[in-house]
Amino acid sequence: MNSTPSELAVALAAMPDVVAVLVREHVPDARGRCIACGIPGTGTPHLPWPCLLRRVADNARKLHHRPER
Repeated sequence: MNSTPSELAVALAAMPDVVAVLVREHVPDARGRCIACGIPGTGTPHLPWPCLLRRVADNARKLHHRPER
């Protein structure tokens, strides 16, 4: 697994309010699908959770809270 954070995670780390929204909205349903990542126009969740956006948001949150070296 690549331990280098993505450029998106690094950029989001500077926007904790945006990260909080992503974390709050990208949660699993009863079937383990991300409720925010639905099939367009249907509202039907279709991506397994954690989805890519949730993983990036989690990485950004870790970067934001990481102590300076």
